[in-house]
This record gives sequence, structure tokens and C-alpha cells, in this order.
Amino acid sequence: MVAHILVAYFCARLENKDDIPNYRSGIYEIATSLHILSEWRSFVPGDAGLVAQAVFMFAGGNDFKDQKPATRTKLFELIDLLLKKFQTAVIRDVKVTPLVSGLVTMAELEKNPSCLAVLFPLYRHISNKWSLEDSDYEAMWESFIRYFPVTLGGAPQDPGVPTKELIKQLLLECILSNHNYAKGAVPRFIDMLDTNTDLSANVKVSRNLLRSRF
Repeated sequence: MVAHILVAYFCARLENKDDIPNYRSGIYEIATSLHILSEWRSFVPGDAGLVAQAVFMFAGGNDFKDQKPATRTKLFELIDLLLKKFQTAVIRDVKVTPLVSGLVTMAELEKNPSCLAVLFPLYRHISNKWSLEDSDYEAMWESFIRYFPVTLGGAPQDPGVPTKELIKQLLLECILSNHNYAKGAVPRFIDMLDTNTDLSANVKVSRNLLRSRF
């Protein structure tokens, strides 16, 4: 009961339907609190959908893009936890397409490597484990393929930031996670072969892996 009340309060803070100025602050702490609550034994699985929808509502507003990378990462980690640990309950209560749409909305402007290091494995999980409509596959494909070829990455001296090589690998795993992506991946890679030397090498490796998988 206590967990449910706290979840409802923090979700209301995220949704901020009445546009209360004070509710725009402390988002990192709210995300952290919801993450902790989601791991409590007393957490009600039926609340997972409420939390996911609150995060997606917040991500659809103007305040999300202005959050610090650490805050956005924490929100991605929260969604990752909810969609994996409470997969059955969330799919039952929210349905697949709204969940995919919400996640794609979160990722719309994302460029931070730490956020992508959470997002890409979640895309892979959903593509591999969930039963999706063609429109869901298309929405996720368009969301992650725009990062190819990977040009971002943290500073080499910062061990806390995912490397460009890791992001490349995670992106490739997204592409390989479901055969539905082959029809878009193979032509795209072939068309990009002549762009430049570095890109060509990247595409050739990816194309060989795609051929072996699909």
C-alpha cells in the first residue's frame, strides 16, 4: 500500500498535468525513487504501466530534452527495468504499440552515449522477445538506424562514458535482433559502401554479419 501511494505521487510529479512549477525540479531524484520502488517486494506489478506512462508523458514534453544526461539515463534505466521485470503486466495494461511509441519518443533527440547504452539493448530485447506489429518494427528501426554510422562517443579519458566501439556493437545487435530489419538494413548498407574508407569498412563488417544471420 505504501509503495502504491509513493508511486502515485511520483508519477503525478512526472506527469505534472497542472503545470506546477515546483514539479519541474528534482526529476533525477524522482526517477531514482521510482527505480528503487520498482525493486521493492511490495511493488504492485500493475503499477509498472502507470510508471511507464508517466515517464513517456514527461518525455513527450519540453522539459525532458533539457534534463542533464544523468537524469535522462536514469529515466531510460527505469523504463528498461519496467519493460523487462514487469513485461507481462506492462504489455497487458498499456499494450505493445503505445509502449514502443513511448520509447521512440524518449529516444527522439537522444545523442548521449550513456543513454544509448541503455536504449539499444532495450530495443534489441523488445525486437527479439515481443510480438510486434509491422508498424512497431518500423518505428524502432527508424529510431535506431539514424545513428548509423556511429559518430558519437565519450572522451577516451572518461571511463564512465561508453566508448564509440561499444555503441557500435550495441547498434549492430539492434539491427541483428530481428529478421524484419533485414529488408531495410541490407540495401542501406550496400548503398553506403562507397561513401568513404572508414564507413565502407564498417558497412562491410555489418553486411557480412547480416548475411550470416539472415
